Amino acid sequence: MAWRSGDRVTAQRLNGPSCILLNDSTFPVPHDDDTIVTAWTLAERNDSYAGNPMWSSGGEITIRRDGIYMVGAKVAFAQDPDGDERTVYVLKNSTAPGTASLAHDSNPPSIVSGGCTPVDCESSAVLVAGDVLRVNVYHNGGTSLNLRGDTFPGPMRFWAVWQSE
Repeated sequence: MAWRSGDRVTAQRLNGPSCILLNDSTFPVPHDDDTIVTAWTLAERNDSYAGNPMWSSGGEITIRRDGIYMVGAKVAFAQDPDGDERTVYVLKNSTAPGTASLAHDSNPPSIVSGGCTPVDCESSAVLVAGDVLRVNVYHNGGTSLNLRGDTFPGPMRFWAVWQSE
């Protein structure tokens, strides 16, 4: 496994069924619209439990074992200084933010090297087998913006790391 300095998920915490998804390309996000990120293209880790993988393709991680998990996401919005908000959520069993939000963060545009605004979130959550996790993003930049996994902050990431029962 390739872990880089600064990643929130560390190798020492991978002690049970875990899934870490990546995307190193772009994904379009409409203005002022909650959007589920479906662009996860490869798994850095994709454990199976009872013969069932946590991810097969697309935008969902399915929990396969009851327990406490660390869940999170890291994305980067393309440069656009006109908007006021860039938001990322990790949702449980839903496609819309609200009571289903397990983790979230929101940042005003702040351009870093590579011309993007990174936003990331992480939180622990008690989950049961069958729960489905998704990443939802939102921005109000005035026009469609791309999420960019090919920038200085590195590929987009989405994870569920089992911590304990």
